[in-house]
Amino acid sequence: MKMTLEQHRELGERVKEFREILMQPHVMCIGNKASRESRAVHNALKYIDRMKNQLDNVVCRDFRECQDATKIYYGMSKAWIERNDKSPNIQS
Repeated sequence: MKMTLEQHRELGERVKEFREILMQPHVMCIGNKASRESRAVHNALKYIDRMKNQLDNVVCRDFRECQDATKIYYGMSKAWIERNDKSPNIQS
């Protein structure tokens, strides 16, 4: 059963958000580099990146007409962009 483009977009956002959580310094630096906790975080990131690569291949193959297909699993999440938007709010 193929995923719809909207399902890919939703999953892509959740994957990006979860990866951003794991990349936070207090999570990345849990224990020391050799600790089980640290290795688990690094392994999770490795497998998330593998999954992103495979899903990106699927969405680009199945939805060739989608111009932003390569951005569905890569780039920052919408939440991260909103939190870090430095542009001034211009009101008319």
